[in-house]
Amino acid sequence: MFHSSNPTLFGRTEGVLGESEVLSRTIGGLRRNSHELAENVDHANIEARRLLATLSTSLSAYFDAVEANGYFATIVADCPGLVQPVRALCEARERLQLSVTSARRLAFCTTDAAELGQRIGGVLDGLEAHERSERDLLQRFFLSGGKRSDGRLDAS
Repeated sequence: MFHSSNPTLFGRTEGVLGESEVLSRTIGGLRRNSHELAENVDHANIEARRLLATLSTSLSAYFDAVEANGYFATIVADCPGLVQPVRALCEARERLQLSVTSARRLAFCTTDAAELGQRIGGVLDGLEAHERSERDLLQRFFLSGGKRSDGRLDAS
């Protein structure tokens, strides 16, 4: 049985998918770049700066596209028991954006390419963990089947 809010959630895909493609290409470039930094490849630091700037912009646009469509509001309105996981995901987004900003600053002030590569790897690992958390939230939402009058998820 489809969830009552499916059309609202699925309607978000156009804007999100466009941003997701840019984000995906940038993440792939940063993965390669973090390995190049570890190997001390010429110009890897310059490429890291460019890719981190793109990541920062793309990540903000991606998160804005998701939020503009009331994505989390739909989930919370239909399943109030998911307020805490939604709140945690939003807080994780803020931390992710701060970690990207921190990595960008490091790219401009460090001469330690290996350290920068590790920092970029950590940012990308954080992004992957965030995506897993968001998929888990969506799974809980779609499997919930509804809400109870006390705001807790219906276990049926």
